[in-house]
Amino acid sequence: RQILDNNFTTDFSYRPISIVEVGFKLKVGKSEDTFPTSPTVIDLNSQLIRLNLSFAQTGRLRVEVERTELIANTLENIIPFEMLNGNQLGKNYYWRLNFDYRVASFLQTTLSYDGRWQGRSESVFLIYNLQFIMNNGIKLTFKIY
Repeated sequence: RQILDNNFTTDFSYRPISIVEVGFKLKVGKSEDTFPTSPTVIDLNSQLIRLNLSFAQTGRLRVEVERTELIANTLENIIPFEMLNGNQLGKNYYWRLNFDYRVASFLQTTLSYDGRWQGRSESVFLIYNLQFIMNNGIKLTFKIY
C-alpha cells in the first residue's frame, strides 16, 4: 500500500443564546492508493449538523446527524481500510444523541444513542449506552448493540 490522503475540513459553530449552540462541519477530500497497477482513487464528501442544549450547570443534550459519501474510481482492487476510515462505498448516514446529567457533585450520568446506516447495506446499526461516572474516576457502563 502507498496511500496519499488529502482532505479539507471546516467546522462552524454559532451560539445565538448562552444555552444553545448550532454547528456544521464540511469535509471534502481524495484518497489515492498508488501501489496497485491501476491506482484506486476515492473521493469523499461529508456534512455534519449538530445542536447542543445546555442546562444550568446540570447537564447537556447533543444531537448530531452526519452524511458521508465515498465514490471510488474502480471496484476491481481491494480497497484498504485506511482509505475508507470505517465507512463503506456509497452514502453513509450516522445519527448521535448524547445526554449528560450531573445527579450530584460526585455522580454524572451519560445516556447515548448512536445509529448508522452504511453504504449499500440494508442494515441499520444501533448502539445504546448508559454510563455512570463518579468523581473518583470509577465508571459503570451498560451497552446494548
